[in-house]
Amino acid sequence: MAVHKTPKADVKRWTPIHRQLGIIAALGLAIAAFTVPFDTAETVLPTEGVNEIIELEDIAQTEQVLPPPPPPAVAPPPREVPDAVEIEEDVIEEITLDLGATFVPPAPPPAPAPVRVAPPPPPAAAPPPPPPAPDPEPAEPEIFEVAEVQPVLIGGIQGLQARLVYPPFAIQAGVEGQVIVRFVVDERGNVMDPEVLRSPNDLLSAAAIKAIQESQFTPGQQRGRPVRVRYAIPVTFRLRDAS
Repeated sequence: MAVHKTPKADVKRWTPIHRQLGIIAALGLAIAAFTVPFDTAETVLPTEGVNEIIELEDIAQTEQVLPPPPPPAVAPPPREVPDAVEIEEDVIEEITLDLGATFVPPAPPPAPAPVRVAPPPPPAAAPPPPPPAPDPEPAEPEIFEVAEVQPVLIGGIQGLQARLVYPPFAIQAGVEGQVIVRFVVDERGNVMDPEVLRSPNDLLSAAAIKAIQESQFTPGQQRGRPVRVRYAIPVTFRLRDAS
């Protein structure tokens, strides 16, 4: 058989209403707490009484009494020293000396071993003497390009041309011309270091140098003394002179 509740007996239907009423009441209390003023000042009630005056008295500091120092220690009385010390006869022994016995001197100490002395080292060999200084090379005499007195060819150009030998091969080839030879005339008038400055052919150059080396000069002079002077002579080769 089914049982049905009446609507009045159902409790859950009032739950939403009770919840809304609780929320409204809480909001109202919160608003009242922030809006209603409260007097929090404390009320001080006057108290009647008599003011008492307290006087401070200066209390003198009492002196601290120290105990008296102990008495000094009493030194012990000095001991009496006897005037004479008794010597027991048993302590002293009798010493007998035999004057007739022969005195034996003590043996001398052994002689010290000889000390070996190393012989001195041999003297160091003397270093060899330095080699003698080389002889100074004689200074080359000065060669003057122009002297106060110029060298003079002995016999002149004619004598040089007379000593000149025309090379046969140059004659056959028809070679002729002038050879200029430069050389140095020393202090004795001899010819030194001949060289050809210009030549048409080597055969003519050799013939010209040979003729000049066979020549003799009077030496040039500078301040009255013979000197070396550089000199130059032209040597001419002509075919008509050779025929």
